[in-house]
Amino acid sequence: MATTTGSRPCAACKLTRRKCTPDCIFAPFFSSYDSPKQFDAIHKVFGVSNASKILAAVPLLRRAAAAATLVLEAQARVQDPVYGCAGHVFALQQQVENLEAELAQVRAQLAREVASRALQNLSRGLELDTSVESPCVDSRSSESVHMEILLDDFQEYDLEALLDLQPLDQL
Repeated sequence: MATTTGSRPCAACKLTRRKCTPDCIFAPFFSSYDSPKQFDAIHKVFGVSNASKILAAVPLLRRAAAAATLVLEAQARVQDPVYGCAGHVFALQQQVENLEAELAQVRAQLAREVASRALQNLSRGLELDTSVESPCVDSRSSESVHMEILLDDFQEYDLEALLDLQPLDQL
């Protein structure tokens, strides 16, 4: 927090060309060294009178946060007069949605890769087993029996548990 020292006015009083009094509501938050551009944005967007009313309505312990919020809101509104902070929020929401879509694609690709490797490993295991003749009691061909075994083994893999897939809203 900045305070007035000697005859130095705060950024608000300097901008409005007033004498900075010891009870100036802006002095603790807007020094003439650090904050002239910040307060200029507040002045353009809210006006000095409205900004002082806003700060006066906030409890003393929360005024620093309120002043910082006024600065952020005003700077965002100066940069983007139509949307202000809402434009930043919208852009971040779009970024989150794009990243969630990309994550879903990567998870799907990973699931396909895991399934493919599991099938390859199972088929390699069956190729080794087929070299040994086993009596087939069933009327089906040995290939269909091996394919059934392969599918049964594949169904034992719980891919969702393996990948621990959870929607982002549950994290």
